[in-house]
Amino acid sequence: RRAEEQQRMAEEQQRRAEERLEQQRLEQQRLRDEARRVEEMRRVAAEQRELEARRAEEQQRRAEEQQRMAEEQQRRAEERLEQQRLEQQRLRDEARRVEEMRRVAAEQRELEARRAEEQQRRAEEQQ
Repeated sequence: RRAEEQQRMAEEQQRRAEERLEQQRLEQQRLRDEARRVEEMRRVAAEQRELEARRAEEQQRRAEEQQRMAEEQQRRAEERLEQQRLEQQRLRDEARRVEEMRRVAAEQRELEARRAEEQQRRAEEQQ
């Protein structure tokens, strides 16, 4: 009977050892699965950060490009304004020159008319 009791105890120990082994196996499997999930989350987060960094760089590049274009438009507009200002100045100078020429010509005609009148008056006096 004692041999049967020892046999039963040995089988019970064997069974408990096998249960512990099975629990350890399941726990290791759970830990491996958890590690894989964590690794996948890290990978996804890293990809997300990289994607956001690329988007931010692209946005920055587009903003700088728009800034450059705006500055170029500004520069061209200022050039056109300067050209218009110079053209207006040229036209004003030209108008002043023409006005001066008209004034001189009018004075000249008036002077010649007075001379002719004076000559006419002297000729009539001599008669």
